[in-house]
Amino acid sequence: GGGAQPEISDWLYTFDTSNDLDHVAAVVYDPDTESTYAVGTIDGFATFPDEGTVGVQGQTTGWLAKLDQEVNLAWLRQFPATPAGTIDDPMSEVLGIALLPEGQVVIVGAYKGQVNHGGVAFPESNGVDAFILIASATNDVVDDLWHSGTGEAKLRAVAYHADSDHIFAG
Repeated sequence: GGGAQPEISDWLYTFDTSNDLDHVAAVVYDPDTESTYAVGTIDGFATFPDEGTVGVQGQTTGWLAKLDQEVNLAWLRQFPATPAGTIDDPMSEVLGIALLPEGQVVIVGAYKGQVNHGGVAFPESNGVDAFILIASATNDVVDDLWHSGTGEAKLRAVAYHADSDHIFAG
């Protein structure tokens, strides 16, 4: 109960895209900092306010964004993939997110080819491989936890269980 609810437009953040494959896959709110994190995928290019045009022509690119208390973009991290081995159509998707203690987030998704972000390189993938990654509230890669290596895997959802200190993904 209590006070007045904010207008929906107070929470609205949009990015411009001309591709119907671009999307926000998941959102999580951090009540301690009143920040919102979002993950998703763009196919080709998209324009984020305060960031400009991001993405790679002809390629699917996953992203992680942090919005501040005023719903302004605090930062955006892209996960572009490059060709590797026999892969000439690289891609990355960020499909799930969960809040961890101390303001970190864990993200999950899939990639094909080679992905290098923040000095951490995923193992080269000749198929679609799943990943789990932890990022800090300041946009630093904290830990590159896991890759499937099977060539046919995607992780679409993730949850953190505080009582057991376990991350669950599927």
